[in-house]
Amino acid sequence: MTVEDGSAPRLRMPAPDADSARIGRRPGRSGLLRVAAPIAAAAALAGLAAGIAAIRAGSVPVRDDKPGPTAVRQAGRVLAGVPRYFVALTPENFSPYHPSPLVAVVRATASGKTLATIRVPRHGYTFAAVTGAADDLTYVLAAHRMPSRFGIPAMGPVSFYTLRFNPERHSALLTRLAIPGLPGSPLGSPLITGIALSPDGTRLAVAYQPATASAQTAGRQSIRVYTLTKSPAVRTWSSDGWMGFAGGYPSSVSWARGDEVLAFDWSASDDCQGGTSSVRLLNLSSSGGSLIADSTLGASAGRYRCFAGDSVITTDGKTIIGLIAGLDHRSNLGYVRFAEYSASTHRLIGFKRQHYGLPGGWLAYILWSDATGHALIVHATTGPGLSLLPLIFPAAIAGDRSARIQLPAMTAGAAW
Repeated sequence: MTVEDGSAPRLRMPAPDADSARIGRRPGRSGLLRVAAPIAAAAALAGLAAGIAAIRAGSVPVRDDKPGPTAVRQAGRVLAGVPRYFVALTPENFSPYHPSPLVAVVRATASGKTLATIRVPRHGYTFAAVTGAADDLTYVLAAHRMPSRFGIPAMGPVSFYTLRFNPERHSALLTRLAIPGLPGSPLGSPLITGIALSPDGTRLAVAYQPATASAQTAGRQSIRVYTLTKSPAVRTWSSDGWMGFAGGYPSSVSWARGDEVLAFDWSASDDCQGGTSSVRLLNLSSSGGSLIADSTLGASAGRYRCFAGDSVITTDGKTIIGLIAGLDHRSNLGYVRFAEYSASTHRLIGFKRQHYGLPGGWLAYILWSDATGHALIVHATTGPGLSLLPLIFPAAIAGDRSARIQLPAMTAGAAW
């Protein structure tokens, strides 16, 4: 997305009720927040601090101190529980005047070392989103035509590629998938709000809505599930509602239970200003094509009203994790709490973790989870407002310890 100085609305946090601070909200809708291509988003991230931390249960204030030997050892233990590699999308050549195509960079999670760099094999095209399988070596990337300049929508359909990383040779093989792409329109490329490769790598789920003439608004939402085996197939479910903003970290869908259950974020309208109020579980064996009729409620934000970003279902299918944001008026620190729900009863189990940040608001995305939700990788944006350069803090979570993982400069998306 393209954010001009002073043009983006400030993130606002409502005052807490008697029990807890209510949800933090994403910035209000505007043409500037419409994500036509992550290339523009990468430009907006120029000069921001980027990193990832891994956290375990409890309240952990954000600290930027240089870690000592004990912290380094603790970080090593935390990082041992997350995938060894990840793929990040970053501009090939940054320019404040002209969009640069996004390239895919394979990096080591622990060291941040770049191991391989991959470009879209078609001239004039750019990567737009990425997702990974459970083997830590297989990824799928979405690509579309480059916009001509910032603020102009990316045009044409979205195609998909498989990336297979060879850790011994530090090389990657990119292959275009022989599956139907997402259709474009005269208004631009479709807006991807979620992309998730099943843990075994045999199915790909993509949540999207057609391009709109102005700001992204609530409307027709679709999930397309591709079967990537020798007998490829595709199915689509659609309904009117809201699944979250399109952007560099489209994570509104997640897989569980041997790839038989697909969870997706949902609201009947954009009353959460970008967030969603529930998580639904799509029945992939249903014969219909409705997101609502063919799904059941998995979790609801309830009295907290909205989740502060994208949620996830653990791969064992038992737990849904949503993020509840608020403002601690005693310390004037924004915080995000990790709410765990039972996927079978839809009830709130409790809050396992609370993470403090800077005054302002939180936008958060859960990018990876282990089978039980004990370890997570989270991307959270904190700060007083987009126009004042918020901090970017992707994080991994697993108890009361944290470990920073360095992202490339101007990262516009990442997957583990």
